[in-house]
Amino acid sequence: MPTLERTFLMKRKILFLVLFLVFCLFLNLREVHAAFIRTFTVSPTSVTFADQDPDSGEIRSSPILSVTISVRQLAANQNWTLEIRANTDLVSGPNTIPAGNIRWEVTGSGTPNPTFYNNTLVLGSYVLAGRGAGRNNGRADATASLYFYLTNAWSYPTGNYSGTVSLRLTAPGATRTRTVTLSTNIASRAKLEFGLLTMSFPDANPETVLSNPANVNPLSVTSSGRTGPTQTTTLTCVASNHLVSGTNIITIDNLTWTATGTGYVLGTMDRTTPQTAGSWPGSGRHVGTFSYFLANSWLYTAGDYSTSVNYTLTAP
Repeated sequence: MPTLERTFLMKRKILFLVLFLVFCLFLNLREVHAAFIRTFTVSPTSVTFADQDPDSGEIRSSPILSVTISVRQLAANQNWTLEIRANTDLVSGPNTIPAGNIRWEVTGSGTPNPTFYNNTLVLGSYVLAGRGAGRNNGRADATASLYFYLTNAWSYPTGNYSGTVSLRLTAPGATRTRTVTLSTNIASRAKLEFGLLTMSFPDANPETVLSNPANVNPLSVTSSGRTGPTQTTTLTCVASNHLVSGTNIITIDNLTWTATGTGYVLGTMDRTTPQTAGSWPGSGRHVGTFSYFLANSWLYTAGDYSTSVNYTLTAP
């Protein structure tokens, strides 16, 4: 083969080799830099859960979180993903509200149309919250609105709680994160509920009925309180007066009660000194019953007797 022809073939092979290497490098760059995140905003950077009656259900965070996503060079067969992770529980000193007591709801739209998912926070692990694909021109855009919901409970100790969550946007070759602070103030709270608010003692023969039971026995009672872990919620009662009918009286110490349920105690009614009817350490909801009895006697003067009893539940 002539020298000139061999030189031409050699140069052509070298050229093909160079072009091949350049092509491989181009593919590698396209693979590494397949997409880039143009915009990922989460606003505001902190939300709160307002303190409210636990019996009213979950607490929704305020204000709403607004999320904006813009990804470029994202192929139609590629996806961006939005994930949420609890970095910490909600903490107040030594007390915690588990991150698993918080869930989120998210709605949104975009081009192409993305999919969003409602779920519950997991401490230390990301959970999928949204996914979207690219268009033929490599663009993907989305906006979303997100609320967190805190499971409310009487068992939470009082305190100012806070914790953080991370929102992570991932596209092939690109990742960004944003951090949001969650906080709530669990204040002292007390709530007392009785099955009925009136009772009567039917007339009975003192010979056969020495202790006359009230018509409501047993009367259901629920004492719910929020306080510090080292403090005590107390229930007391005091009569406004003796049982009175005109100028006649039945002294109030003839009225006694028994109790069921953890923390509830029996006692004798008094009209000057509040009597303890129950006590519980820390926060919680406590269900029990009271049964009331009026000592019967031939000495009582006939008449319709009445008084009122004030119950007070105190959560320091």
